Amino acid sequence: MKKATIFLISLMTILAISCKKEETTTGTCKIVKTISNGNESNFEYDDQDRIISTYSNYATISYTGNTSLKIIKDEDGTIVSRTTTTRNTNGYITNIYYEKQNPTATYDIRNTNWAYQYNGNQVISAVYTTNFQNGASEKYNYTYTWSNGNMIKEVHKEVGNSNAYTYTTEYEYTDILMQKRAGYFWENTQYGTGLPIMQTKHLIKSATSYSSSASPNKVLLLMILFR
Repeated sequence: MKKATIFLISLMTILAISCKKEETTTGTCKIVKTISNGNESNFEYDDQDRIISTYSNYATISYTGNTSLKIIKDEDGTIVSRTTTTRNTNGYITNIYYEKQNPTATYDIRNTNWAYQYNGNQVISAVYTTNFQNGASEKYNYTYTWSNGNMIKEVHKEVGNSNAYTYTTEYEYTDILMQKRAGYFWENTQYGTGLPIMQTKHLIKSATSYSSSASPNKVLLLMILFR
């Protein structure tokens, strides 16, 4: 693989993080809004600091035991999709099953599934499967690298495709310690399931993604602003 070079910086996502003044050292900060490519999403929480509403109320999340159910509706109230999430005894996600309601086009996604493996509290691998309306399917293997309590690299590649590229995302972190339930980046902006996939030691600052293509381009994907 040729050495990737940074040639573009693109501000993709802005996170607004709200902290009560008396909670800044021992309490909870929450991500209350994200702005991505001009699209704004707001987050509401229950009294246990779990997300119950996202995407400006088009998505609602309910909780029962170790599972959550996320339902997305369109403007007229029709259900678009359902996502069921299961977590382990440590509270981390082990499975995410997404099902699109009434897929029509041949290449519409019918359902997807994420299955995660952990070493203690650190996710180390995942398998992502997609099934399409026409009966085709795709599978991807993910691996995660950790350092100093932070997930610093995510690598994934399609299974069974000899021509598939390997995609890598590298993460950088601030020196700000992540508080418990401090608006987990991995639940709020990545998956929106209301439950965590991982808890890093520090608050994430940026993510840089590139592939193993002949001429890979390394792009700064996001930055986080604080208030």
